[in-house]
Amino acid sequence: MAIPIGLHGKVAMVTGGGRGIGKAIASAFARSRVKVMIADIDEVIGRQAEKEIVGQGYEARFIRTDVTSSNSIRDAVETSTRIFGTLDIAVNNVGVNGKFMPISELDETEWSKVINTNLSSVAYSLKWELRQMIKQGRRGSIINISSSAALKTRPIMSAYCTSKLGVAALTTSCKGKRLQPD
Repeated sequence: MAIPIGLHGKVAMVTGGGRGIGKAIASAFARSRVKVMIADIDEVIGRQAEKEIVGQGYEARFIRTDVTSSNSIRDAVETSTRIFGTLDIAVNNVGVNGKFMPISELDETEWSKVINTNLSSVAYSLKWELRQMIKQGRRGSIINISSSAALKTRPIMSAYCTSKLGVAALTTSCKGKRLQPD
């Protein structure tokens, strides 16, 4: 596989990088010679993903990260930067479906879990990723993973659909903007 121009030697942090889409993203970056920080709450799957990538001859590290905690995300960004020297790419990928039920039956705890995991985590991640990229004095790339459920809603998925539409709106509000004070 040819290495895409401009990616070799870059550093990427992928939240939810231990399984599913996040793991596939982390692995694809690694195959393009990007140094990968796998940020995941599950230490077992995170370490396994790290081991698999390193076992293929690529650079990867794991850090346990609770994306519902701004401080945990800050620590992940700082650790990644300390280990690899920079942060060039961030992929905010974590997501949970939550319980499938109408909003009239959804309790506040379940609503908060989905909104905090899927939407608030992206806001917290953007905060710390942007601060690091601004501090570095050069451009970086941030990719926020949403869902077609943001546009194709279902009555039994109100929290999930709302959270993913929120991610899309948050991403649009940041897109192409100079995101630091004058």
